[in-house]
Amino acid sequence: MIFINASAKDSFKIFGKVAPIYPPFGTAYIMAIFETMKIPFAFVDAILEKDIPARISRECATLRPPYIFGFNVLTISYKSALDLAAHLKSMYSDSIVVFGGVHPTALPEEVLGNSQVDVVVRGEAELIMPRLYHALKNGESLHEIDAISYKHSGKIVHNRNSEKLIELSDLPPFPHHLFTHPRYARGYMMTSRGCPYRCIFCSKISGNTAQRFLPVDKVIEEMEYMLKEHKVKQVVFLDDDMLGNPQRMLTLCDAIRNAGLHKKLVFNFEARADRCNRELLSTIYEAGFKGIFLGMETASESIMKTLKKGESLQTTIEAAHLAKELGFHVSCNFIFGLPGETHHDRKKAFALARELKLDLVKYNNATPFPGTELFEMAKRENRLNIVGQYENFIATATLTENPFRKIPLPYIPAGNTEKQIRYDVLFGSFLFYFSFRKLKRVFTQPELSNSWFDFGHNVNDFFRKLGPVLMLLMLLTIKFGEMLLVYPFIRKKTEKA
Repeated sequence: MIFINASAKDSFKIFGKVAPIYPPFGTAYIMAIFETMKIPFAFVDAILEKDIPARISRECATLRPPYIFGFNVLTISYKSALDLAAHLKSMYSDSIVVFGGVHPTALPEEVLGNSQVDVVVRGEAELIMPRLYHALKNGESLHEIDAISYKHSGKIVHNRNSEKLIELSDLPPFPHHLFTHPRYARGYMMTSRGCPYRCIFCSKISGNTAQRFLPVDKVIEEMEYMLKEHKVKQVVFLDDDMLGNPQRMLTLCDAIRNAGLHKKLVFNFEARADRCNRELLSTIYEAGFKGIFLGMETASESIMKTLKKGESLQTTIEAAHLAKELGFHVSCNFIFGLPGETHHDRKKAFALARELKLDLVKYNNATPFPGTELFEMAKRENRLNIVGQYENFIATATLTENPFRKIPLPYIPAGNTEKQIRYDVLFGSFLFYFSFRKLKRVFTQPELSNSWFDFGHNVNDFFRKLGPVLMLLMLLTIKFGEMLLVYPFIRKKTEKA
């Protein structure tokens, strides 16, 4: 089987050369299971590969037909996945194309409406893929395999959902040895899955499930491996909520200190604000956790209720204040263009970011990804704007798009215009980062920035990226220059309305 990470090469747009690229975690664990079961496989990362068809051709030469191509597909990579799948079908007519990931899980019927896709795996795939592989290779019926959708006799069949999710303790070690390309950013970990909350903007591959955690001893083993083999200086936890189980977090902190890792590594993590308290944050800070990312989302209490996060705006403000007081590098995210939002709400976000003295801020444009309640809301309001194969569904598009090739927003709430939202995103970013101190910190203290940027592993890497960095700065200058010329008129018109 050939696993393909389908993300397009230009997924990061003008930030492509400085954005960190880390292995696809779900696909990685499936491959680790295949390796344990001695099932033959290969891996192709479409972001990094220069000649994808040639590489796949070489890999096919080592495998026996029928060739099975397993795509990891996000919404942002859907079009590129379809294009590559169509090309592979033309090269290998008897091949079988399997799509998995968040986007196919949310829209299996729509995805299978494309002739080049044969099977969709819904949800977590570690328990499904080995069985599916053997069934496809041996021409067996797919009827008894849970959580897949497929074509049979000209019709689309959806098998029942799986009642079982994999226990993370049963996973083999993360297969770092399979990801040798020098562009991969090291030091990223995901140590939990599942989320019981119902935020309207979040698409969950496993539904609203209880959080499951990787055992602490396995977390320590992986950190020690990365420290020894890759000389990492920081570990970034990509868990949606690292504090989901406070007692487990305290146990992890004890293990980190016992192993002496708090003296060798800096840790960054994401957390829900309502999990933060002084005792817990103080303990984890002493264990080497120096950077915290909070999903602030909005500066409006009423919009926070609309988001159904299950926490209040005041709670997030208090968490940010507390983290700053304890010495954390605090990063926050705001989403602009949410239902019921106005320009005045976005202005309050600018003021809140300054008031909290945040270290890093992201202003994203609201994106109603398939599988979210926001997607359904946008459809009901007749405000869902899908360009092509969801090619404009990029939460960071306003900031990362090329200033000469703008990307239409996928959702514009009532009472707003695209220009208002776009220029508020840009103005907020300009207002926050137009500071030598903040820009200096981004370049000189990457270990504290949740690795939003990757300037290389050493001085030589940095100088090799100097050209792309200068090009990025030029494009941002054009983008912000246009905004500064137009924004005063947009703001004046908006505030009169």
